[in-house]
Amino acid sequence: MSEPEPTSLPSGPKSDDRVEPSAAETEAGPIEQTGAIGAVPASRAHHSTEGVFEEQPPGSASERRRAVDTARRTTDAERAGLYRHQVWGDFALGELLGAGAMGAVYRGQQRSLDRPVAIKVLAKHLSESEAFRARFLREARAIAQISSAHVVQIYAANEYDGHHFFVMELVEGTDLAARLCEGWRPSISEAVALVTQAARGLVAAGRLGIIHRDIKP
Repeated sequence: MSEPEPTSLPSGPKSDDRVEPSAAETEAGPIEQTGAIGAVPASRAHHSTEGVFEEQPPGSASERRRAVDTARRTTDAERAGLYRHQVWGDFALGELLGAGAMGAVYRGQQRSLDRPVAIKVLAKHLSESEAFRARFLREARAIAQISSAHVVQIYAANEYDGHHFFVMELVEGTDLAARLCEGWRPSISEAVALVTQAARGLVAAGRLGIIHRDIKP
C-alpha cells in the first residue's frame, strides 16, 4: 500500500500563524515564544531541534540500539564547548548554549550579514556515520520547510573541515522550564496562551506532513 501524500499548505494567506494575539497571549509577556517548535530561548537552545522530526536509524533493532548508544557518547570536550571561538567560513562560534546526545548548540555570528545566530553542531563521532549525517540534514530541511512565527527559522546547513552543522535563528528570551523550576506558576490565561502558541507551531508543521516527536517545555 502506498504511503499517503503529506498535507500541503493551502494557497493564500496563512490562517492561524499570524492571528493577532488575544488578551491572554499578550498577558504571557516575555515568554511568548518559548513554546514554539525550535523557537526556545538561547538559554536552552539545545532543545530547539533535539529529537525534532526524529526518525529511527536504518537497520535491525540491534543496529538501532547500537546507534542510539553511540549517539550518547558525545565527548566531554564537545559538551564543554570544544569549538568556542572558532570561525567556520561565514560563521563565528561563541559561547556554548547547550549540549545533548546528538551534539551541541552555540551562540554564533554570521559575519557577512552581521547578525546573531544559533549553530547546531553534529557530534564529531556521529559525523563519521552516513546515516546520522543524513538524519541531521533531514532535520534541518524539515524545519526549513515551515513558515510560522512559532517555529525557529533555519538559515543554512553546511560542513566545515569535517564538522557538520546547521545555522538557525537565535531566539532570546526566558526559559519556561527554568521559570517553572524556580517556582513561577502561570495563571490560567498565561498557560492557555503558551500552549496555544506551541500548538500553532505544531499545526504549521502538520500541514506539511511533519510530526514533532519530542515536545517539552
